[in-house]
Amino acid sequence: MSGKADFYLEVYPKTYDVNGRNFLMDMVYLPSTRGLIKVFEIVLCFFAMICIAMSQGVEEERNFGLFVSFLGLSCSFCLLVSYILMLNSRMSQFCWVLLEGSYYVIMSCLLLAAAVCMWVFCADYWSYRNPIWHTWPALAAATLFVATIVFVIDLCLVIRFYNRYSWHPTFDYATQSVPTTQTIVATR
Repeated sequence: MSGKADFYLEVYPKTYDVNGRNFLMDMVYLPSTRGLIKVFEIVLCFFAMICIAMSQGVEEERNFGLFVSFLGLSCSFCLLVSYILMLNSRMSQFCWVLLEGSYYVIMSCLLLAAAVCMWVFCADYWSYRNPIWHTWPALAAATLFVATIVFVIDLCLVIRFYNRYSWHPTFDYATQSVPTTQTIVATR
């Protein structure tokens, strides 16, 4: 076997025995392309929240932008954790792809709407009245536009790798379980 195949057999997936229950962990997902995109989504949503919070609001566009950014941050973090803990393998292939695809479509639309609101109602308004207050809303709108693009890219990757979700291994991972607690016997 090649070195890369040996690496995947060693680290994918790890099975841990916790109180008599087996838990699978996929430590290969985080450094993969999809894992890095997921981390980038989390960072973008967090940076957008900071930029929106620092901007001076005109109407209620800040509240909508903060809500959408927080929703994107929390749901992306939950998806990242579910991939690392392999919770996606507990659902059927079709349901998981439908759930994740629907999330990306809805979040892309919400992020685009929040970006347009921040740009039109806040950044454009302050560019004429007080150019100093224009910077944070413009950064927030740009960050939300970039986050929209990243969410659409992740949606395209979900659709592209749809067949990979149907993989059912024939290897029994329960034999590789690693106990998390060990009994230490003190000797005197």
